Amino acid sequence: MHYNYESGKAEHIGTYSLTSYPNCSDCTIHLYPNDKYEVRQGQQIKEHGPWRYETGDDYWIVYLNEDDQLGVGQYSY
Repeated sequence: MHYNYESGKAEHIGTYSLTSYPNCSDCTIHLYPNDKYEVRQGQQIKEHGPWRYETGDDYWIVYLNEDDQLGVGQYSY
């Protein structure tokens, strides 16, 4: 089970183009292996914080900060 969790988490590390981030049509979010993320517009960091991966029998969620989710709301990609 531990191996599946780690490999699932590793699959989400990377860069995503955000489609709904406020006032930023070209922002990207970068998920780093050290459990930190950054929202960038070019070289400018607009936001940063922790991220975590959660999985169960039939779902996975990437949380940003405490309750925001990658792929939802302003973090849609």
